[in-house]
Amino acid sequence: MEGFNEIIEENKTKIIVIAVVLILAIVMSIVNMFIPKASNSKSATDPKAAIEELGTMYYEKLYYDRRVKKFIKDSDYMEKLSEKGIRFNLRDLLSGIEGAKVEIFYGGENYCNFVSTYVTIYPISPYKKDNYRMETTMDCLKKQNSDKEND
Repeated sequence: MEGFNEIIEENKTKIIVIAVVLILAIVMSIVNMFIPKASNSKSATDPKAAIEELGTMYYEKLYYDRRVKKFIKDSDYMEKLSEKGIRFNLRDLLSGIEGAKVEIFYGGENYCNFVSTYVTIYPISPYKKDNYRMETTMDCLKKQNSDKEND
């Protein structure tokens, strides 16, 4: 037992460093699970890319688990859903996803209608979380540059 205590005493600093590194790694892993991934540069400025990213997040992280999963075994319902699609307007997407940036769609260069700008998701068999196709409908205006000279 004394030999074990001596080994611990001699390597106390190393043990503390390893413990701190392990604790930091665990904390960073946990934090990473709860923080949304950073947007790619295109979706930070392009409204179409941004709404597609929001549609993907909304469907895969919220809607699929809450709604679609319940009906997967009902093949008739899922077929109809595949044909008709599920529409999410911009208002739904922005209110359902914490941290979504409204400025991309309203203000700055773009002014998008929050109701008539939407994504439609068409689930595809075997109806897994990432088995779908998406269509976007954009109703946006670009801000006109006020620096132009009047003729």
